Amino acid sequence: MSGYKRMRRQHQKQLIALENRLKAEMDEHRLRLQKELETQANNTYIELERLAKRHAAQTDKELQLKRGGIQQQIVAQQKKELTSFLENQKKEYRICKDKIKEEMSEDPCTPKEEKQERLSRHKETMQRSQAEEEAHLLAQQRLVYDRSCRALKRRSLVRRHEFEQEQLREQR
Repeated sequence: MSGYKRMRRQHQKQLIALENRLKAEMDEHRLRLQKELETQANNTYIELERLAKRHAAQTDKELQLKRGGIQQQIVAQQKKELTSFLENQKKEYRICKDKIKEEMSEDPCTPKEEKQERLSRHKETMQRSQAEEEAHLLAQQRLVYDRSCRALKRRSLVRRHEFEQEQLREQR
């Protein structure tokens, strides 16, 4: 019987040693897997950050292109308006000048100096009123331009905010 007990004890010692060795291997394997999981999580986080930065840069670039295109359209339209406005002012000035000359030619009694003075006063008045109208038009155009730029920026910020909120919902 003593041989059996000895063999049984020896076998139990071997089983305990095997269990301890397997537990140690399992703990080591678990640690290795945890480290690998942390590494993968960190790499994924870094990749997501990189993608988010790239997306933000791309979005900013697209926004700048859109803004530039819209600004160019507005500037071109405003240049057209200003050109037509100035042409209309010139036509109006010529018509008024011709009208005054006609009126003065109908009255031959007025001296030439008085005619010149009257013509120069009319010219100054017309130029002043045209300058005021032009300044008013330019102020209106600037206001329209600023409002358009702000509206574009507001829309882009709203889109960006919605995109970020969507990303946050996806991450949860």
